[in-house]
Amino acid sequence: MSKLFSSASFIAPVSLGLGDLIVSLPAVQALIRSTAKTYLVMRSTQQYGLAERIEGLAGVVEEDDMASILADSDNATYINLRLHPIQTDFWWGSAEFEKAHPGLRINDILKVICEDFGIDAVFDRPAPLIWDRRADVVGKVVFVPGSDGAYKCWPEKYWLQLCDALVENGWQCIMIGKPDQSKTVKALIDTGLSWVPTETLGEAVDVISSASLVIGVDTGLMHLAVQQSTPTICLYRHNPIYFRDFPKALYMVAPPCHSSCIDRAMNTSYESVTDFSGWTPGGWDCAQPEGSRCMDAILPDAVLKTAMQSLEKIEEAI
Repeated sequence: MSKLFSSASFIAPVSLGLGDLIVSLPAVQALIRSTAKTYLVMRSTQQYGLAERIEGLAGVVEEDDMASILADSDNATYINLRLHPIQTDFWWGSAEFEKAHPGLRINDILKVICEDFGIDAVFDRPAPLIWDRRADVVGKVVFVPGSDGAYKCWPEKYWLQLCDALVENGWQCIMIGKPDQSKTVKALIDTGLSWVPTETLGEAVDVISSASLVIGVDTGLMHLAVQQSTPTICLYRHNPIYFRDFPKALYMVAPPCHSSCIDRAMNTSYESVTDFSGWTPGGWDCAQPEGSRCMDAILPDAVLKTAMQSLEKIEEAI
């Protein structure tokens, strides 16, 4: 083991979700540029499947194995992006965080972390992952409605209304996501909304990268679309910390959550955790009744207007 990982660099994302890996890619890619061997440290099963799409990456290792790897390796370097006061001292998006760091979004946060770790990362433009063109997706609008946190989801009836409106305007809509992991995805499949299975994350990269437009809630596949510079409409809850301000990324934001939801989020905070060994992620549903949830306030007509403006720009450029 010591020979394999000798003088290697290891880097762990800011947290354990797929979106956390995606937004951490500038740091990963910078480390690849500056070191001979860079390994990505996997914090959960949600982050597996992209290694072969990250150009120059030497491989992946599990976070649970890092202690033994470092003990057996000569001159190995481990950069844990989570092990930084801006992570461990605050719950991102909380009143305390906003008071200490007003107006910061994820790229601003990562700039601070990378500068302190000596990583020369580029945050003004995304560097896409390796992808292959999917001819069956070219020219279509891709919906990303699912999330492991149901509180982030948009009403199913809104997706159907939006699809009908886009079809009336001459666009085909398809959906990606895992029906066994998202009630919203399963329900939309049951209504007959066209679904493209993506058995691997690599397949999802290809579908997203080939689309004309992606519309998605705050979830890993939506962040992947932004990374690939596919025109993307991001549907966020209030105070979207994870929005990345890139030219092809647009966002629509819901009003503040109900106080009971905010309290629940604060009670499930894990920002003080730097080691995810033994920690199992899990989503939870919104406590508010249907029709009065914060995400219900983002109306289909508003999303349609933004979508049509984006699609018209694409047609003008062809």
